[in-house]
Amino acid sequence: MRNLPRYAFIEEMRTKIFGILCGLLFTAASASAYTESVVEDGFGQPYANVGRGGLLIGLATGAGWNSDAGRVSSISPQIEYFFIDQLSVGLSGRMQMQPNVKPNYFFGPSLTFYFWGMEKWSASAGAKYYLSRTGDSLVLSTGLNYHLSENFAIGPRVNWESDFTSVSFTGDLAISLLI
Repeated sequence: MRNLPRYAFIEEMRTKIFGILCGLLFTAASASAYTESVVEDGFGQPYANVGRGGLLIGLATGAGWNSDAGRVSSISPQIEYFFIDQLSVGLSGRMQMQPNVKPNYFFGPSLTFYFWGMEKWSASAGAKYYLSRTGDSLVLSTGLNYHLSENFAIGPRVNWESDFTSVSFTGDLAISLLI
C-alpha cells in the first residue's frame, strides 16, 4: 500500500470495497437473469462445452477509451475452469497500451457466467479483479459468443473498468477454446 494519510487510506479502501460490491452485484444480477441453459444439439449434449469440469483458454484483443488517458488498447489472455455448469473461475492477464506511455501489465482472478444459449450462440457476463504496479482495477464485462464448434467460440465483448479513480470502456474480440 502507498503511504497515505489515514483519512485518504480509509477513503481509498471504501472506494475499493464499493467497486468490488458493485462487481459482485452485477455478476449476481446476471446470474439471476438466467432463463435458459445452452440448447442441446441433435446428439443430446450441450452444444457449447460450458459444463462442469470444462476448461476455457481464451485470448481477447480490443480498444476503447479511458477517462484519464484517452485511447487505450489491450491484449488479454485467460484460463478458467468450470466448477459447476455455466460458471467458470480462473485467472486473467492483460497488457494495456496507451499512446506515449509504457505498457501496463495486469493479473488477477476472473469469474464468468454463461447465462443464455441458443443453437450455436451463447451470452456471458463476467468480473475480473486486476492487480498491477499502478494499482488495482475492477472489470465487468458481457459478451456474445458464436460457437464454430463444440470447443471453439469467437465473439465481441463489452467491458467497463474502474481503477477507483478513472473509468474505461472497451470493446474486445474474444477467441475461446473450450476443452
